[in-house]
Amino acid sequence: RLNPSYHISVLQSIPLVKGQHWFGRMLFAACPAYWTVNPFPKSVLCVIMQRINVQEEKNGMEELLGKYQAWLGKRLTPKDVSSQLSRIKRIAKHYDILNEYALDRCASLLDMLNYTAYDRKQGNEPQADIVIQGDYYTGFASLKRALKYFVHFLDSIHYKAPPKKTHPSFCGDFDDFKRFVGPKCRNEVNIFCKSERQSHHKICEYCGKEAELQSAHIVDRPIIMHDILEKEYKRGEDYYEVDLLDFLEHFKQAHMPIKDHIFFLCKACHDALDKSGKLTVDDIKAKRGY
Repeated sequence: RLNPSYHISVLQSIPLVKGQHWFGRMLFAACPAYWTVNPFPKSVLCVIMQRINVQEEKNGMEELLGKYQAWLGKRLTPKDVSSQLSRIKRIAKHYDILNEYALDRCASLLDMLNYTAYDRKQGNEPQADIVIQGDYYTGFASLKRALKYFVHFLDSIHYKAPPKKTHPSFCGDFDDFKRFVGPKCRNEVNIFCKSERQSHHKICEYCGKEAELQSAHIVDRPIIMHDILEKEYKRGEDYYEVDLLDFLEHFKQAHMPIKDHIFFLCKACHDALDKSGKLTVDDIKAKRGY
């Protein structure tokens, strides 16, 4: 019987292309008695199954992209078809688009690709982990449009797939948690507040002007995050072990009902509340009639 490291080196030297994922299954089907007496190393089994899953996912995406190209060909010029495909492939190098669609029709991913004129003016870094050569505002706008178009395609073919079962976790102090998970929390607030924000029809709750509304916390977001960690995940002095999916559910529930935790303000009023201190929570509550 060969040792595990040899098994792994042999397997890794075999390129898996479409159809060759049968190799892993045949190892067990061909000699079941041998593998019962001489169990196949778990480490090698993980390598096989991981490569099978990755290859099958890749094949599934490639098949969909082929259909997408044909779908685009009926609607766009050949040049535009090429550009759309290129942008989707670029996003797919960094994010699992199909799983994002299964989770929330890519709402979280679309929000990550958002880079506004205000972000450009302030010199803010983008949220997404995609390198843009040149202007962030133009680059991310084109990627976002391409992803919206791809979502429209997936809707049109009634694409269905269960979201992957993942168990992401975090271990560390609050500063690191805020650094790595904070941007995700900000995105989540924008998503679960969307319907409530739209119900205000672009009218700021304080000044009454028409504007693109922002979600302003009554209690600062980091304070909410820290309170949840202290209550649910504390394992030592400023040390937390966090099931991130579980945390996000706690985080969402901590904002319910939304009207008791969020104001919908124009940018000027939001800045006056959070940055300059010219506006207080009580000022806005008084305007609301509380």
